[in-house]
Amino acid sequence: MAKSMLTICPSRGRPDRIQSMLYSFFKTKSDFTNILVYVADDDPKLEEYIKVLNGVPYVIGPRRTIIDVFNYCVKRHPDYQFYSEINDDHVYRTEHWDDVLTSKIETDGKGWGIACGRELYFKDHFLPSGLVMSRNIIDVLGYFAYPLFQHTWIDVFWSDLGKSIGRYYFCPDVIIEHMHFGVGKAPMDDNYKFSMDQQLWQQGKDIYETWVRDYRHEDVAKIKTAMGE
Repeated sequence: MAKSMLTICPSRGRPDRIQSMLYSFFKTKSDFTNILVYVADDDPKLEEYIKVLNGVPYVIGPRRTIIDVFNYCVKRHPDYQFYSEINDDHVYRTEHWDDVLTSKIETDGKGWGIACGRELYFKDHFLPSGLVMSRNIIDVLGYFAYPLFQHTWIDVFWSDLGKSIGRYYFCPDVIIEHMHFGVGKAPMDDNYKFSMDQQLWQQGKDIYETWVRDYRHEDVAKIKTAMGE
C-alpha cells in the first residue's frame, strides 16, 4: 500500500501567517502528504482566509478547540496511514520532513509510533513539532489528541504516550520552526494571549496529570497488546 498522510492545521485570525506556513509546507513536503486547514465560521477574517486558501483543501465549521479540530478532521478523513499536526505559526525548514518522520515509524517502530521534528523554541529541552502519529494508535485509542485537552500540554501528552509505548522518535535534524511570540518571532495577538493564559496552562497541566495517574497505564496496555507486546 502506498504511503499516505494528512496534515491538519487549525487556524484563527491569521490568514497572513498561514500563507507562510503553507508556502513552506508545499515547498518541502513529499507527494504522499496532503493538508487540511480548519477555519471557524465566526472568524473575523474569514473572507481573507477564503482568498488565501484558494486551491488548498479547507473546512469551515463551528468554532472548536484545536484538539477538537484534530479529532474531527481525522474522523472526517479516516483512510490515511499517518496523521500529522501543525499550527499556523510554524514554518517547515527541512526538505521531505514527512518522509523522514514516517520512515522512522515504519522502520524503527515497525509501523507503530509517534515521530516529530525540532521547533527551535526551547534550548534546554524539546517538545514535538509537526508531530506524526500512525493511524493504528488512533484506531486503538479512538482519538488523535486526548479529547479533554483544549490547547496546552497536548504536546507533553503526545511525547509521554510515545515514550511509554517505546515508539517515540525525536528527529533533531528535521526543523519545523515555531515562529512564536515567546521567542520574538511574531507580534502578540489574541491567539497568543489565549494560549499563554496561566489558567489555561494550569488546566492543561491538571488534565495531563489526571491522565498519567488514572488512564496512562490502561492506554499504554491497549496499544502494546495491539502491537503484540
